[in-house]
Amino acid sequence: MLTKADRQQQYKALERIREIRIENIRKLRDRYGSWAALSRALGLHLAYLTHIAGPNPRKAIGEEFARNVEVTLKLPTHWLDNVHK
Repeated sequence: MLTKADRQQQYKALERIREIRIENIRKLRDRYGSWAALSRALGLHLAYLTHIAGPNPRKAIGEEFARNVEVTLKLPTHWLDNVHK
C-alpha cells in the first residue's frame, strides 16, 4: 500500500508531465504558426485543441492522445513528455 507521501510524490510527477505536455503542445502551435494550423495538421477541432492547451486548459492530455499526436506529426515517441528548449 502506498503511503501518503508516496501518493503525493506520484501526483506531483503526473502533474509535472501534464504541464510539460501543455508546454509542448504550445510549442507545436508556435511551430505551425497558429492553433488553426496545428488543429488541421492533427485532424482535430480547434476548440478541442484550445481546451487542452489554450490559455486556460480544461482537459488533460492523456497518454493515448499524446502518443497519437506524436505519431501524426512524426515526432519521436514520448516527445510530448520531455522538456524541449
